[in-house]
Amino acid sequence: MAASEPAAASSATGASAMQSAQLSWLRESEQEAQHDDLSQLLSETKGVVEKLADPAVKLGSWQVVLWQPRMIFADADGLSYQKIDPNEAPIGKAKRIEFASITEIEELDCAEFVLLSGRREYTFKAPSEDACTVLVHNLRQLCERQRAAAAAAGDAAPAPRRGLSKLFSRGSHARSSVHGSAAAGAPAESSAS
Repeated sequence: MAASEPAAASSATGASAMQSAQLSWLRESEQEAQHDDLSQLLSETKGVVEKLADPAVKLGSWQVVLWQPRMIFADADGLSYQKIDPNEAPIGKAKRIEFASITEIEELDCAEFVLLSGRREYTFKAPSEDACTVLVHNLRQLCERQRAAAAAAGDAAPAPRRGLSKLFSRGSHARSSVHGSAAAGAPAESSAS
């Protein structure tokens, strides 16, 4: 029996080493998958969209809406947008919206989506409904990743809300289904109704 004890200890040590190697491999695989997932999110969260110019011009009871073409691209901490030339090459300085500052992300009709950051609204129009759905999903994922990283570091930020009911109730955002870079919209809604 005494000879079997060292064999059992050796077997337990070998099993422990194998389990440790498997756990190490699993951790590395998870980190690699998270990195690959982040890389895919970032590569899918870029392209040419239209940004709603601020503010809309009112002509009597009509409202003129101006959509400006912009290149958008994301990194782990925020979304940047930049003017583009007629060949869709970025020009000028990029502007940035930090994921930590985004409190709401909402997908609207007509391939439009809104980011609420602090007291500012950013309205974008994607090239298609499907592209809009992908962008909104990816932006929500990237915001959640940033919040999880901040929480792990002890600097938690509130999660973004998904509804814009309070925005629409105060009438600060008008939906538009007009395509093109500049168009006259429907008559503006009065605050009396």
